[in-house]
Amino acid sequence: MKGSYAVGGDVERFSCGSGPAGWRYVGTRSAGDNVDLTVDTSGRVLRLLVEQDGWALRGGSAGQELLWVRGDDEHRAVAAGFAGTSPAFDLAVARMLALSVGSSRRVTLVEVCEPVAATRTVVHAWARTACEEPGVDRYEVADLDTADRWVLHLSGEVLVSREGGAGRAPAHLLALS
Repeated sequence: MKGSYAVGGDVERFSCGSGPAGWRYVGTRSAGDNVDLTVDTSGRVLRLLVEQDGWALRGGSAGQELLWVRGDDEHRAVAAGFAGTSPAFDLAVARMLALSVGSSRRVTLVEVCEPVAATRTVVHAWARTACEEPGVDRYEVADLDTADRWVLHLSGEVLVSREGGAGRAPAHLLALS
């Protein structure tokens, strides 16, 4: 699947879909930032590459830990996946959690912060609250450290919209091709 998102004040062109390793998302922002995320069928991060403002972050899962390198610095944390402003991260976490309507779960993630691919470990509470339209699921997400909250509308492999959250860039689907 290919298309574009409005993310904050930028446009992210993407392609995503299932493949031999699981699911992959590749996105490029008009400002030149890139994200390439591959997860296996259970949502475990096989490979991540984020390029922002001249910085590159590479990472993946090793057992229960995430490992990532930014510059010459290697980092690790006990976390289930990555978070960030690209819709790739929301889609990957939703796939990993596989929540049924009415269920919720806390998940520890490594958030990739803009603009220089810095990171911080966060705990988010995810709840799949409704199936609002045929094929569109509503998720409510909260950052348990900051109490910031936002709402996601997902349809299969596509983020329809992300709204709210003072620390989260709004996003919505512009087009599919």
